[in-house]
Amino acid sequence: MVFLWILLILRPEFRDLLYFYKKHISIMKKYLCLSLLTASTICGTLQAQCNSSTGCNGNTFLQSSDPNTIEYDNMVSTFHSTLVREASGKVLVWGENIANNGTSNVLSPTELNTANYPDLRGKILKLTGGSAHINTGQFVILTTEGLFIWGRTGRLVATTITNKTAFSKVQLQLPTGVNPEDVKMMFGTYGTIVLTTCSGEAWVLSFTGNKNGDGTAQNAANNQIWHRVKTGNGDDDFLTNVVAVRGSSNALMALTREGKIYTWGTGTYLGNGTSSANRSYATEMALPDNGLSGSRPKMIGVTSNGNYNSYLLLSSDGLLYSLGRNNVRQLGDFTTTERTSWVRVKKSASEDMTDIAWISPQEHDSQFASINVLTTNGKMYSWGNNAGSMLGETASTINPTYMAGGLSENDALIAMETGGHTSMVIKQCSGNFGYVGHRANGSMGNGSAASGIENKYNFSTSSVNLCGANTQPEVIDSKICPGSTIDLNTLHTGAIPTGYELKWYTTSTGDSGTEVPNPTTVGPGTYYAFYIPVNGSNCDNPPGSSVVISKYESGDPGYENCSCKIPIETGTTLSSKFGVSTKESQANNWPAQVPNGYIVLDSAKKGFVITHMTTAQINALTPVVGMIVYDTDTKCVKLYRGDNPTVAPERKGWVCIQQGCN
Repeated sequence: MVFLWILLILRPEFRDLLYFYKKHISIMKKYLCLSLLTASTICGTLQAQCNSSTGCNGNTFLQSSDPNTIEYDNMVSTFHSTLVREASGKVLVWGENIANNGTSNVLSPTELNTANYPDLRGKILKLTGGSAHINTGQFVILTTEGLFIWGRTGRLVATTITNKTAFSKVQLQLPTGVNPEDVKMMFGTYGTIVLTTCSGEAWVLSFTGNKNGDGTAQNAANNQIWHRVKTGNGDDDFLTNVVAVRGSSNALMALTREGKIYTWGTGTYLGNGTSSANRSYATEMALPDNGLSGSRPKMIGVTSNGNYNSYLLLSSDGLLYSLGRNNVRQLGDFTTTERTSWVRVKKSASEDMTDIAWISPQEHDSQFASINVLTTNGKMYSWGNNAGSMLGETASTINPTYMAGGLSENDALIAMETGGHTSMVIKQCSGNFGYVGHRANGSMGNGSAASGIENKYNFSTSSVNLCGANTQPEVIDSKICPGSTIDLNTLHTGAIPTGYELKWYTTSTGDSGTEVPNPTTVGPGTYYAFYIPVNGSNCDNPPGSSVVISKYESGDPGYENCSCKIPIETGTTLSSKFGVSTKESQANNWPAQVPNGYIVLDSAKKGFVITHMTTAQINALTPVVGMIVYDTDTKCVKLYRGDNPTVAPERKGWVCIQQGCN
């Protein structure tokens, strides 16, 4: 491959080969990963998000760091509906129109599996949704078998793609050359699905906003096919090295591996002081502060209040910038002034925000320009449209507000999601998520379909062990052989979150004095695992996970692998007094050198043959405990264990000797 590049540079007649390479870059990069010295740069940062064995990418929320592999979508909320990925990789759903039939509500978090969604096939890779106000959610998952869509029709994809409400696989194929495992990110909003591939391509399927991104018009034919985003009308002017695409129903925004940002669609802004305009190709935007000297973009986002777009950009050094329409205070600058150049988001009228770790603009519904952000120390600011108290305050629009919705200064937040009409948070050491805003049709996940307003965060919801913000350890039970021990830490199947340590207790509430002193060597019993913050702060009632350790019993699968481990009896060692040997000579102290024997047999050329009998003959004996005989019918050495053996009492009478405690 290095030789190929030399030819391209030195020999003009190889330009056709260059054109072939560019047209097939998605395929070629797979080989570049294996052959170029710079493979870790081209492939490692783009593909690290694509090959998770559990499906959980922990580079998210407060744990987020690398901009090229951040997972934006472990929690996705549309209007009154939510999809989440747990630390185990399981996907849970609840809320409006999200049941298998696409019209019924799910009142509590329910696993998306074949039991609840019978037409599901393959492993779930990506999830998202889009909506346009009440009773309008449509949802999509990408599995190893393709795309599955359900919910209200015509809200995420055109009705010509599917007119079914029920969960089902759609005939629509992924873009040519893109396999399900090649998809790095799948973003959804009203009328739109966007795929970002591991090789850095961006593909759009949309029927709103004129944002195909390849110069084509929005019409019935184009609304049902994928469009690869381009930067111009040339055959090979593709937008490349894309690591994230986010947006609204009208405009999309992309971030590249090099830290460049692009936008296209209706009513877009470039951040360079020019007015908003419609753009049919991806157009490079200006970076804030003359190019973010010393840092780079970490996260991007777009939110809209109807047809008005507002952009967010978080830098890798924790500074937050905004751009665009500001009619509901969604830019967070304590004004309602439209901004055509980037401005800093403020925490007060005179002080800019710093140390921001995560941003969550409302991006999956076509209304409600609202934003929540997390600081590096787990505090939250909220601003913008507060319809239905979705930010936890009383005014219809609010400036950036610290720990809104009745949250305490002592609360440490580790994740949040801004949805259509709702916001949700995950607190450190709390099993249940917090919910604020309009609850309806199961949107709060508390088992109720009742409608009402939660104007303060309510944690009487359900437990969700969110990927990247998991508060409860993932563990498994185990069996051990009689007399043996096990290391409890080997039964913890997840990754310990940064800033926490794994501790084990013998009580379900982790009571003082019940911590397991040495979890590496424990016997049968019930134990409880907890994540405890290293700094010990604000973790009064963490959720624990139980582990049951039990002994293998005879007949259990795996019992045959157990060897006998019975504590030896202690006392004075006795010398053997009597021996029979066919050897020509023995040591002077033989058989006394063999301890604790009644009789010692020794030979260099002969074997010891015990009595051979049939099963019937053996059963006719008057046996004594410890008698041994070879059964010629069952072809095993049998031991008589008596009627009440103390070890493995179910193995009584005559039994074949086996590995274990006989």
